[in-house]
Amino acid sequence: MCDYIKVNDTHRLSAYEVKLPVWNGNENIRKPFEAWNTDSRLPWWNAYNKAKHNRHTEFEKATFGNLTNGICALIALLSAQFEDNDFAPTDMGRSIGGGPQDGMKSTIGSYFRVKYPENWSEEEKYGFLWSDIENGKTPIGTYKYK
Repeated sequence: MCDYIKVNDTHRLSAYEVKLPVWNGNENIRKPFEAWNTDSRLPWWNAYNKAKHNRHTEFEKATFGNLTNGICALIALLSAQFEDNDFAPTDMGRSIGGGPQDGMKSTIGSYFRVKYPENWSEEEKYGFLWSDIENGKTPIGTYKYK
């Protein structure tokens, strides 16, 4: 997690919301990295490590809720890097009329839905066409993390 928290500066992981659309109950929207907004540790990650390293006394921390938050964290990471490009022939969320109008987009695999961070200034955004940079010496830039 020491490396992933650095990615929060560049990808705003703590602002991502992931929705489980077929969910009965009030926890269908998860914010797996939200604790980083207050420089806190991630509860689901701490529980995972405790259960992994000391199964005999900490196994009760291996809950469905922590598992769900871990999966949603993975969805947020993949979405931060690839948006909704899953390299599949179709996006099921789009192929049946665009999906629900809930302000979120289908993620990789199309089951989960994600709301992307909206706190980017125009100067912080970038876009590029691979065809414009593919023959350059260094097409990939370097970011100096804190």
